[in-house]
Amino acid sequence: MAQRFFTTPDLLAGINATIQNPTFLYQNQQIQVPAAVYEVEVGDSFSLIAEQLGITVSSLIQANANRVTVSEDVLYPGMRLIVPLPLATNIVITEPFAGNVIFDRSGISGYARAFEANVLYRVVDDNGVGVTGERFTTAEFGAPAFSRFHDVIPFDQQPTASTGVLEVYTRSAADGSVQDLVRVRVKFNIS
Repeated sequence: MAQRFFTTPDLLAGINATIQNPTFLYQNQQIQVPAAVYEVEVGDSFSLIAEQLGITVSSLIQANANRVTVSEDVLYPGMRLIVPLPLATNIVITEPFAGNVIFDRSGISGYARAFEANVLYRVVDDNGVGVTGERFTTAEFGAPAFSRFHDVIPFDQQPTASTGVLEVYTRSAADGSVQDLVRVRVKFNIS
């Protein structure tokens, strides 16, 4: 399961209290996976969807492998594709979904395994304008456990482009360098 969704057994076990042994899953056991569903629209292709969501075509195809109704050659409107969520070894973002429109005070949430539970984020538009300067939120628990975090994203400046990126990460306690960087492609409503 971890390989299918480009993650690790450690992360799957960390975000699922029902997994007692990360090397064994029960038949019909329900677990949360770092993925979402995308509904195909007219004109979509695997490459167009991957570009819009900021993921690779191969990850999109692999997440949908062995599904009887999905073919690499044919997509039809209304088809639902499994899309891996943006993640790093210690962070997975559940909101906003890649390609969503965000605005001042939009929500951000996910799971993190972070030193002292500190999760940092910022928003930059495609013109390089810092829409939201570096902010932090706190996960429910610090490392070594994975736990939920959530916050609202305040805009410091109005975006100057219709698209951009939400960056979520931690910083090293040793040297302050960025670790576990996760980038989520987002859109803005600009006039």
